[in-house]
Amino acid sequence: MATLAPLDSFSPQFLSEYSGNTPFAICVSFIFLELAFVGARYYSRYLANVKWGMDDYIMIPATVLCLGQCGLCIAFIKAGGAGYHEATVRKNNPTQVVLFHKIQFSIAMSYFSAVLLPKLSILGIFLRVFVKKAYRIAAWTIGAFLTANWLGTTVAITQVCKPLSFFWDQTLPGGGTCFHITNFLRWSSFMNIVTDLAMLVLPLPAVWEIQTSKQMKVGLTITFMLGSLGLITAILRFHGFFSDDATVDAEWAASPLIVWTIIETGTYLIAACLPTFRPLAILIWKRNPLTWVTNTKVTAKDDSEIALNSRGRDTTTFKRLNNDLNEFGDLRQGYKWVSSSNDADGRGMVRDGNGILVHHRVEAISNAA
Repeated sequence: MATLAPLDSFSPQFLSEYSGNTPFAICVSFIFLELAFVGARYYSRYLANVKWGMDDYIMIPATVLCLGQCGLCIAFIKAGGAGYHEATVRKNNPTQVVLFHKIQFSIAMSYFSAVLLPKLSILGIFLRVFVKKAYRIAAWTIGAFLTANWLGTTVAITQVCKPLSFFWDQTLPGGGTCFHITNFLRWSSFMNIVTDLAMLVLPLPAVWEIQTSKQMKVGLTITFMLGSLGLITAILRFHGFFSDDATVDAEWAASPLIVWTIIETGTYLIAACLPTFRPLAILIWKRNPLTWVTNTKVTAKDDSEIALNSRGRDTTTFKRLNNDLNEFGDLRQGYKWVSSSNDADGRGMVRDGNGILVHHRVEAISNAA
């Protein structure tokens, strides 16, 4: 713990400084973001009508812990004095210093679990996809390492001070000793970077061995890379512990560390949701009232055909599609179709100067391998 300077050595301007507004806004924003993404995840699962897996069950306590981190950080700011200088807190409400360090300890304790569970959920998604034994063993190995690291850091944080209560109350009779909390949090954060890199690389060989189109492989690669978004925030948080010493003017130094802690844990939770959004994305795509169409062929149930061109290109002739089950015969992934809900019977097609407007909700079915 840092040596405390006399209160009369600080200027009134210094004592009036406050930096708690930004971390408070981040905490509130991530509460809504986390609830929205997790809700979308489970709605997507409902749409897909698939049986819940390990990753789905893990996300429930993961969400509770990440929301708990937001709640603790709000209490850290509003009740613990985070955002003010330590001298200000000691001058205005000395007992608040004890509450500040109690909340700080609670955040540190729950942080490791809030990081672990979303990452285990991502690994659970990998295990749904991986078929080869080598990839499955690698995923289980990373999971075991994450769990061991969580266990070690959780036990270590309980030994931060002897006695533990000395961490938040340095006026205890007989005193106490503590190890350097900033160094501990700094290097335990570094392990997140290591495991994030492993999780970023792990699925890529497996994806490119799948027998499917190149477009699908690229899409899967991007999806799994989104699962490693936490890597960026882990690096930024790690850097934050070098630029801000949590033991020197602790209340003031807490502000940027709160920001990166909430962003990191929240990003892990959101990243664990993203790979599950495909059914929801398909639903949104199909309900889009106006999209683009590429050069392709539309085949009706009665074998009538029509050539469709993208807007801005001329089209020659077309035949009226007079059935309710028209399908794109060779839809190129990534392109969209044009529809309009203005037609009463939903079957008419007209030609304009920019292409063809289809007054019909066309179901796009890809025949691509």
